[in-house]
Amino acid sequence: YNPFLDVFEKGGIFNLTDLLRERHNGESPITCGDYKVVDGEKVSTETTLMAKENHCCSECLDYIIELKPTDWNEKGCCEPLTKTCQVEEFFISGREYTQLSDHYGVSCEFSLP
Repeated sequence: YNPFLDVFEKGGIFNLTDLLRERHNGESPITCGDYKVVDGEKVSTETTLMAKENHCCSECLDYIIELKPTDWNEKGCCEPLTKTCQVEEFFISGREYTQLSDHYGVSCEFSLP
């Protein structure tokens, strides 16, 4: 994550905004290795599609990054609606697995002029 940001921020050519992190008060939300607590113990929410060593790892593998040139002054041109940025869980029932993927997705709406 940080090396990625460094590549674009060095030289002052771009302004980067991690919209998902901004929406979650500066914290990266869990998109992989989520868990629930049952009787004081962490229990992985997905155990079939995910490798055992990643159970309950609580990582963020998915991002929504806004990348704009530093000299960008175009107002009203495809603005992200940060309040809509969210983690999309893919839980299902009636299968041997509990999710459609080994990690969650992310989404964000944008306003168009």
